[in-house]
This record gives sequence, structure tokens and C-alpha cells, in this order.
Amino acid sequence: MFPPGLKSLLMKKHCFLLFLIFPLQLFLLSCHKTESVEKPVYGGHLIIGDYYPIDIINPIISSSGNSGYITYIIFNGLVKPDEHFNILPDLAYKWEGAKSGLKWRFYLRKGVFFHDGKEFTSEDVKFTYDLIKNPKYPGYYTQFFEAVDQVNIIDRYTIEIHLNQPYAPLLTGLTVGILPKHIYSGKNLMDLDLNQHPIGTGPFKVKSYSPGELVLETNKDYFENRPFLEGITFRIFKDQKTLFAKMMEGSIDGIIDSNPENIDILKQVTYFRLYQFLKPFYYIFAFQNNGIFKDKRVRKALNYAVNKEKLLKIVLHDYGEIASGTVFPQSWAYNKKITPYSYDPQRALNLLRDTGWRDSNKNHILDKEGVEFEFTVLLVEQNSLHEKTLRLIQNNLQQIGIRMKAEKNPLNIHMEDHLLKKKFEATLIALSSRGDPDNNYKFWHSSQISKGPNLFSYKNVKVDNYLENGRRVLDINLRKKFYDQFQVELFNDPPGIFLFWTNHIFVIHKRFKGVKMHPSWILDLKNWHVPKKEQRKINKKN
Repeated sequence: MFPPGLKSLLMKKHCFLLFLIFPLQLFLLSCHKTESVEKPVYGGHLIIGDYYPIDIINPIISSSGNSGYITYIIFNGLVKPDEHFNILPDLAYKWEGAKSGLKWRFYLRKGVFFHDGKEFTSEDVKFTYDLIKNPKYPGYYTQFFEAVDQVNIIDRYTIEIHLNQPYAPLLTGLTVGILPKHIYSGKNLMDLDLNQHPIGTGPFKVKSYSPGELVLETNKDYFENRPFLEGITFRIFKDQKTLFAKMMEGSIDGIIDSNPENIDILKQVTYFRLYQFLKPFYYIFAFQNNGIFKDKRVRKALNYAVNKEKLLKIVLHDYGEIASGTVFPQSWAYNKKITPYSYDPQRALNLLRDTGWRDSNKNHILDKEGVEFEFTVLLVEQNSLHEKTLRLIQNNLQQIGIRMKAEKNPLNIHMEDHLLKKKFEATLIALSSRGDPDNNYKFWHSSQISKGPNLFSYKNVKVDNYLENGRRVLDINLRKKFYDQFQVELFNDPPGIFLFWTNHIFVIHKRFKGVKMHPSWILDLKNWHVPKKEQRKINKKN
């Protein structure tokens, strides 16, 4: 079922890690003013443009980029998150959990069918979860199934999950889309035809696929009611310049993600409506927590040394907010009592002097025991947001006597030769804060230094304890206390410089109504609709 080279191939593609560390299409409630209510009608086609490829459309493998969020249009999980990360029914209409937290029973909807007409049953659920539990599966959802001991079928529409220890975020993992057993059983999960023409239970199904265009059509038999749109086309262009040209000529209806620097261009298109939402990804200037960064006072000093307000204004054009930690500000677990580090160069210098760093030879560079305070930061090449951020940080650090150099590499070299091998001093990176706050376990628990994505060698016994307790207790109020304590401790012993959260910016043609995006990686298109007089058919020539 898993080919011998699957793990190697997935790691090369970074399906697991890219999702965790690179911000892509994630959404929150629209901040646009409320539209006038108009009764939805069926019909109309949506054309979305982008320049990132669509390759493997498989919910247990594709967790990043266009391929990742398209899986939520084609597949359903047992449960789904709402815009506030609360868990709601999906393919399971209800569930029961034992007080011990070790046994969960899920009751499945009857009469749900895959796109090929085969009925969805508990066999498909067990099949999907057993794939994820397979030791050869290296994907994102492994973390949610580590505590799963058995997945048992009770009957055709009932499934039971047994855990070897309580795990509070289990339900978050059960948002993963369910694969049809009759399609994938005995097949190579990396088979391109399977993953470019997937069969799910979702509101839209694949009509045709090519590397430059994916066409979806409405699933008229969708169990939650038929979507209003008759179809969606994703068109992939060679670069952003070509994409914007198509946008200007009116041959596409929307762009799902754009950088703040493109706002002025987007605002020129009067027939587009702009939406913005806070992404659940935080930017952090992260250190290898050893060498010159081993002392937490040094890391605190560098937080005071960077002017975050200026970063927000110049880099993000105020489309975002300053970060004070790693928990998403819209999450129930967010500690509102913690405020970001202020810009205080003198306080930064005082902390550095406390640790022995001084400009002893008057060359405007701090030194200690004959070693100057100098380091190299790694970043991915051709990323304008990273480069602008880096220049401002570089200037701030230079003002207090720290020399910082930059090394830019292609993504594959950046990942394989540096980050995954922990061969770096510092890196500018964006990390996921999606869903349950247990997401922090992967990055900041010391156990993940050797076997997980704690690429920064961060180790703090108190942080470990708070993260362990946060995932083992089921009472949400008690969990909140542990995560509040975690955030305080991480703030006082920072793994890097907390920078900012960015807004997700997207534009859609004004004729589309009921527009909604979802913070948990879901492109919620079921209720999008177009007035009859404004509907148009897809034009293959555009």
C-alpha cells in the first residue's frame, strides 16, 4: 500500500513540514461590510487564478498550498471546525467520549455517497485512519493518531476509537478527509491519476485535470444541500505578472492570496471586492538555541532591539498585527494578558551587557571573550516579504552593535541542507498556529528536537510540562490555564524574536455573494452564489 520510497519522496516534497512552517491559504471571518441580503439562485461559474501548482489532491498527504485547501472542497472529515476552531459534526452527526478520554464512539450519517455513487460507511473511516497510523506514513496527521491504539468498526454506521492515553486534540485530527476504501485499497498512495482525479464526498467533484487547470463541478447529491455554483475552475499561470494581467482583463474572478505589497494594484480593479483576514501563522526570527543564543537574556534583548511597529507599517502596510507569542489571537487559548515586547534598544543593551557583551575595542560591534557578536540568518530566496523584514531587523541590530549577515537559498536547499539538519544560526520563518494550541507541541517540546519539527533545539522543562498537561486534560478551562502558563514561560524564555501575524488578502469579483473563507484551511464555497443576470459560462479561451 505504501511504496518503499514513499517516506523519502514525501520528505523531499516536504508535504509534512511545509504545511507546518510556510503560511498559505488560511482564513477568518470577513471584515468587509455586510452585504445586502439577496436570495441565492443556482448557476454561475467561479474562475480562480494562481501561480502555485496543483499536484497531489489527497487529504492525508496534501496539507499545503492549492492542493491542500482544494481537498476541503472535495472531501469531508468525520468532524469539521467552524471559524472559531470549535468542532462541529460532518460525516459523523454525533459522538460520545468516555470520561477517561480513552474511548470515543462516532455515529455516521446514513445515505452519504462518494462522487462515484458508492455509499460511505465505517469501512472507509477505518481504512483512512489505519493508513495514517501506518508507521510508513510521515504526513501531518501522524501527531493526532500517536495515542490511537485501535480503530474498531461497531457496525456499518458506527466506529469506535480506543486511545492508549488521553489526548484532548483528537477531534482536531478527525477533520482529515475520508478516503474511499474501494478506490485506494491496495493502491500506491502517490499514484498521480488517483490524486489528480480524486473521489470524495464533498460539495464539488473533479470534472477534469491538467497541470494548468483543474475544473470542478457541483455535487448535486451533496448531503448538506447542493452548492449554488455549477462549477469552479482553478487556473494556474506561470507567474504573478501573468496572473495580474488576466485579472485586469477580466478573465478570472478572483485571486485567493496576495501579499500586502500588491494592495495598490488590487485596488485598481474596481469590479473586485477585497477581503482580509488574520492568518493563523506567526512570523518568528528563530534561533538555534545554543552558542551565542543559548542565554535567554540574549534572546530577550533581541526582542527589545527590533522595532515591530515599523515592521508592521513598512513590510505589511498595517495588514496584520504584532506577535507576542505563538498562540493564534483568535483562539480560545490565547493569553490576552501578554503584550508584545516594546521597542527599547537601551534595555536590549543593558541585558546584553549583563551577559558580558560589550564594545571593548570601540569598533561599534559588541564582543565577548574576544568573539564579536556576529551571526548569519538563513532565508528562502525570492521572497520579498522576508527580504524587507530582514533589512529592517538588520538595521535595528546594527544600531546596538550586532552584525548580521544573510544567506539566501532555493527552497529545497534551505530545507534539506539547513533546516532539517539544524545547520543554521538563525532563520526567518512562519509557523502554523492553526486549530488546537497543541500545535505548539511539535515546535517547542524538547522531545521534538530529535524526532520532530523542533528545528531550533529549544528546550525548557516548564514549557515541556505545560504542553504535556495541555494535551492530556480534557476540561477546556483547565487546558486554558496550562496554555496561559505556557505562553508566559515562552515569552520570558523566547526561542527567537516574535515578529507579526499577517493578514490573508484575497479579491473576488463583486457579482459573487455569500463569500466566506475559513480559518482552518477551508475554502467554504457551498453558499457562494451569483445573481441570475450576472452569471456567465466558463470561457475556455480566456
